Amino acid sequence: MTRVHLRNVLVGLLITLVVWTFYRANAKDPTEVTGLDRMVLRVSAPLDRAFVVVFSAWVTVYKQWLYRIDLKEENRRLAG
Repeated sequence: MTRVHLRNVLVGLLITLVVWTFYRANAKDPTEVTGLDRMVLRVSAPLDRAFVVVFSAWVTVYKQWLYRIDLKEENRRLAG
């Protein structure tokens, strides 16, 4: 196993651990949240908000694109 391959495996495992930790903290019942979970939630909240903003913007652009496709088809139908 080369150093690059080992590094890639370790980075992949680290990312998987971080994602699992974020998921576990967010999936818990609010009455069962521990101090570590509160810390994870505090760290992950800005990332969550950033993801929501980016995803919402992407959905808006996608909806506008679909609207324009429908509009062009309607224009072709009315012109014909």
